Amino acid sequence: MAKTSGPILAPLLLRLALGLTFIWAGLGKIEATFAVKGEQAALLANLGVEKVRAAASSGKTVVPPTPDAAKQGVKDAAPLPIGPNAPQLTPAPQPTTPKPAPTAPEPVLTPTEPMGPPWPLPQEKAAPDAAPTESAPRASLAGTWTLAQVTAPPSNPGASQLSERVYSASEFPDELQVARVYSLAMLIHRAGHPPMDTNAPADAPKQLQALWPTRLSEGAWPVSLAWTVALCELIAGLFVVIGLLTRFSAIVLAGTMIGAIWLTEVGPAVQTGKVVLGFIPERDFFAIDVWKTLFWQLSLLTSALALALLGAGAISLDRKLFPPPPPAPVNPKALI
Repeated sequence: MAKTSGPILAPLLLRLALGLTFIWAGLGKIEATFAVKGEQAALLANLGVEKVRAAASSGKTVVPPTPDAAKQGVKDAAPLPIGPNAPQLTPAPQPTTPKPAPTAPEPVLTPTEPMGPPWPLPQEKAAPDAAPTESAPRASLAGTWTLAQVTAPPSNPGASQLSERVYSASEFPDELQVARVYSLAMLIHRAGHPPMDTNAPADAPKQLQALWPTRLSEGAWPVSLAWTVALCELIAGLFVVIGLLTRFSAIVLAGTMIGAIWLTEVGPAVQTGKVVLGFIPERDFFAIDVWKTLFWQLSLLTSALALALLGAGAISLDRKLFPPPPPAPVNPKALI
């Protein structure tokens, strides 16, 4: 009994421990929240998080008071709201300047035959289907144009594209609760945009080595990768628990843990040069608090690799859907 129960229960216990851990981790990234404000909120807004962008454009954020209020000695002037509901400010009247002397009018081009301009002139609606009347004969439809109007390029409003808005920390003075998955997005962004080396000389600043490709740390990449990791942990963890596509799911979980170890533990140590043997973080060897995260990640990584090698075991959907081939018959030795 002991010989048969070991191979059957060992993969099951390993699947339950590993799968439930990653289900908990994936749900924590999606359901749990944390507070952001200032620079962190501005970073998430620039990365494309719509919830943070909506908080900036809702009119709840403030900007510093205007310089005119400071000159008048208003100490407690109310900050001006921004956003679509912000009041429109009337500009101060500008001093009038004398009008320049009239110059010679531009040369006028009058066509010899009735014809329309090659494109609609500004603030003028062309009516090609309107029939000429007595008050507006056919010759007057062509009109007379100046040289500047004829030589001006055609107006194309669609060609001008508005530049994307860049959010600043001053637009987020209050705390905002966002999903914890966005903390992973900020981690990926910082990994591709490392800070300056604080140990470098002041006259020769040096930027630290990037831990992540810069191309994958800009635009929508950090948020997309963070959500991909959270969904992989949740779905692959569920598959491991029920024993479906167990080897593939275990490899996916092992890949997520390799990325986590690099971005949070080994990578920052290599980046700052505080390592032993080239990759082990240089820390107090017997300090539990500084090692517990790394050893927990290593435990999950080795468990995922062990499950990928062992398989789901007898109590799993993989065994029902993909049964192993029957053992080969034993050939008895011929008696001589």
